[in-house]
Amino acid sequence: MKIGLVFTVDVENNGVSVHNERNHLSWEAMSNIPKVKSVFDSYEIKPTWFIRADNQLREVYGTSAYLLIEYGKLWNSLKNSGDEIGWHPHLYHWNEQMGEYTVDNDDNRRIQKLNEIYSELQTEGINYTSVRIGEAFHSNGMMKMLSALGLKIDSTAIPGRERQDKARAFNWEITPNEPYYPSSKDYRIPDSQDHLPILEVPMTTIFTKASYDKVSLRRYINLAFHYPILKAGFDAHLDSIRKQGKEFFLVSTIFHLDEVSSNGHKHPLYSFSLTELQKNLEYMLNAIDAHGLQYSFLRMKDVLDYFPP
Repeated sequence: MKIGLVFTVDVENNGVSVHNERNHLSWEAMSNIPKVKSVFDSYEIKPTWFIRADNQLREVYGTSAYLLIEYGKLWNSLKNSGDEIGWHPHLYHWNEQMGEYTVDNDDNRRIQKLNEIYSELQTEGINYTSVRIGEAFHSNGMMKMLSALGLKIDSTAIPGRERQDKARAFNWEITPNEPYYPSSKDYRIPDSQDHLPILEVPMTTIFTKASYDKVSLRRYINLAFHYPILKAGFDAHLDSIRKQGKEFFLVSTIFHLDEVSSNGHKHPLYSFSLTELQKNLEYMLNAIDAHGLQYSFLRMKDVLDYFPP
């Protein structure tokens, strides 16, 4: 039995994942990229970097490709080293009444934005294989648009999770914890007969329990979690993998740059520590070895080789 390991990093403004920050764009965590890259290089891992490019950046900075242009030398260096660069649009809408950016809940408008943003990026000579929608919301129309644009992989799903609150609105409760080609009728599930030609590669979820949780919750494998939380969930996930007995499994991980920043913040779930990230990574590899399983490192686009249409 073999496990394919995909390591992804979401490159976006500070505070989105922890504080739902959508209106005060700051990018201090970008300075962590060389340190994170050094950690991955020490294991010969080629990660996939999902970099923000969307309508909010265009409205604030004049171009959706702001980060891609402003830090162009950095991205070229990563690509030249073998890393993958993916697209990470956050689809926000300027709310005149509130005077701030909020999540865009108008599906027709979101679909139009995806089309417009991608067209703009292509005029800059930027193309992608992989995409991840910010904040995990999705729809049938959005998935069809991504497919029509020529994207080969979407990696937005959080299997087993649903949230409907002031901060987030998504529903992946019925989604399998493995790659699939989404049904043309329901983007959350596979359909062997009637599916879109885009591969959904979910962020692998495990059961975790922070001190403020009443019960264990499915969360994506985040290398920035405190080590005991990630360890407990990943141990159980490996046991489940062994029992299923498949020849190949995929494990896709994620973290955001500011979640490994030593900023003095303390949180019951996030470590804000690059040292903890490396500890989690080392543990995962050792745990796979201890279970007698083999592993290989994949970029997101490499997953296509294991899951042909």
